[in-house]
Amino acid sequence: MTTLLSIILPVYNVTPYLKRCLDSLVRIPLERSEYEIIAINDGSTDDSEEILKAYAQSHPEVEIRLYSHSNRGLGPTRNRGIDLAKGEYVWFVDSDDWIDPEVVPGLIKQIEEEQSDLIRFLFDIVPASDYDGPQILNTRNERLQKKSYSGEDFFLHFFNPDECYSCWTLFRRTFLTQNNLCFYKEKMLFEDIPFTVAVLSSAAKVSFAPTVGYYYYIRKNSLVRESSLEMPRLRSRLQVCALLLKQAHEVQRISLKRRITQIASAHYRFVMRFAATHCSRDEIVELRKLAENLRLYPEVSRYISFPTKILVLLSQHSFALYQCVCKRLLPKLG
Repeated sequence: MTTLLSIILPVYNVTPYLKRCLDSLVRIPLERSEYEIIAINDGSTDDSEEILKAYAQSHPEVEIRLYSHSNRGLGPTRNRGIDLAKGEYVWFVDSDDWIDPEVVPGLIKQIEEEQSDLIRFLFDIVPASDYDGPQILNTRNERLQKKSYSGEDFFLHFFNPDECYSCWTLFRRTFLTQNNLCFYKEKMLFEDIPFTVAVLSSAAKVSFAPTVGYYYYIRKNSLVRESSLEMPRLRSRLQVCALLLKQAHEVQRISLKRRITQIASAHYRFVMRFAATHCSRDEIVELRKLAENLRLYPEVSRYISFPTKILVLLSQHSFALYQCVCKRLLPKLG
């Protein structure tokens, strides 16, 4: 029997959460021969690998394929999963989240009937009980219905850049492999953003299912929430800007070029706003030099506000003046 679905599960130091994730994956109502779980230990230093081995041994009714390598990061680990996958469709699941197993047959049926390159569906955000970060709201695009769209139409009119994650999407594997669509090959944060933009702008047909299939867990010390990673996050956002601008150059349609550049500008604007209030002089100089090396300016300035452009120029010439005007201009940044 054909393998319908490959679930790609990178695992890195998630001992407290891994079993919950695996419990949801093994309850998918498909036959053993119809889906596989490709669990890749990404250099964990806790008990995650031992949990994987014990779980696979105790659940012979599900095909759980285990792999391990030294720490490479989420994107390269997912890329290895794509190479290993046998299924017609692939699903990237983060090992501290979980899924609704009951929706899977319906998602596969819809993407097969509509012959789409991918199917997007809804997700719910679940904060940990001790989460004390900023409020995160679930968003819903009420205009989306259970139907299919052209990739360009979906990307231009329905895609929310704040939901630029691959975990609430099933992809046709051959669509990814034949178009050389993969995650950034080096370790970085925000790896989902350039990947999702590339996928949506390349897809001929995108399906949407108005059903919640994924539960996105926000924990207090989540990788994307640790304050010690502020500078790496800002550096990665600038790297994302460069990757997006490269993608904008490569697409032919003007509407796609404009939209991708707008997304790049939004990330650049975020870096400027955050740096203005949270970073030291040396850190701001470092970010400015990185932006210069990546050749982000002036192209990324097309879709940032005039006050933000002033901050960019001041950061390049006079840090003292930059600090002086930040308080005045920051509320006006757009």
